[in-house]
Amino acid sequence: MWIAGVFGAHYVLDTGLKAHSNQGPGVGTAYIMGMIFVVVMLVVGSVFVATYRLL
Repeated sequence: MWIAGVFGAHYVLDTGLKAHSNQGPGVGTAYIMGMIFVVVMLVVGSVFVATYRLL
């Protein structure tokens, strides 16, 4: 699940940022921030699933 999430996020961010017409120095930062956001969401989702299983 994590691998699919990271690869999917990479594909979406890469395609979306390449399509953006105003590519400047902030494109790399936007990519890094997007990937950090995805990893944080995967951690939160994993914690949620792990605690839900305990109930």
